Amino acid sequence: MSYHRSNLATLSQATFNYLEDKGFDAEDIFQRAGLDPSKRADPDYRYPINEIVRLWRIAIRETKCSCLVYDVVHYIEPWMMHAVGHAWISSHNLLAALQRLERYHRMLSTNVYIRLEKLQGAWQLVGGVLDPYEHPATDATIAFILEMCRRSYGEDLTPLQVQMVRLEPMDAKPLEDFFRCEISYGCDENTMVFNSTDLNRKLSSANPVIAAAMDDVIVDYLARFDATDIANKVRQIVAGYLVHG
Repeated sequence: MSYHRSNLATLSQATFNYLEDKGFDAEDIFQRAGLDPSKRADPDYRYPINEIVRLWRIAIRETKCSCLVYDVVHYIEPWMMHAVGHAWISSHNLLAALQRLERYHRMLSTNVYIRLEKLQGAWQLVGGVLDPYEHPATDATIAFILEMCRRSYGEDLTPLQVQMVRLEPMDAKPLEDFFRCEISYGCDENTMVFNSTDLNRKLSSANPVIAAAMDDVIVDYLARFDATDIANKVRQIVAGYLVHG
């Protein structure tokens, strides 16, 4: 299987759990999207992005909830993020956790980009997907990050400001309830601005030994991942030449 533009399968467990909890046939929805539901708990398996996008679209159509991602992120658990999740909750503070996510996000998804930018008295997080018009995948990126921040810091964590690529929805209340701050729509990138004091506060779950151990696991995973991805790219190129003998 090609790993080009893929997500950890375990991340989709949150969507599966949400659908089941709301009374929908999650297995059927996954299968209709082209995903093998039995793989969703396999920490080494990855789902192709095009099928993940199809899953979101089918789930939105079935649930009739256009802002589905803002409910699904509440079902995210650290273990669904493999070693990145354990490294996150063991980080010294949110800044360290976000810096790890910036370094290692490819383990979670090869379809996203994340970067941190230092501002005066604040930090700006920029996050999105390679195709910014893949809704709701682009929303899910920053919603997922804020949810993880609140899991570690506390539910009262609120960004200073949020900017989104998407246009303002007809019903923006789910987004307003989730972010709890000023939201600007139709922007060039998705951004969240955080107070430096909030990001530098020590987390109660901080454990430098576990965090360092998880860093090693992630680096090893990415090394194996990159080796496999290169092999697949070579196969695709060779297959193209075989057409011409």
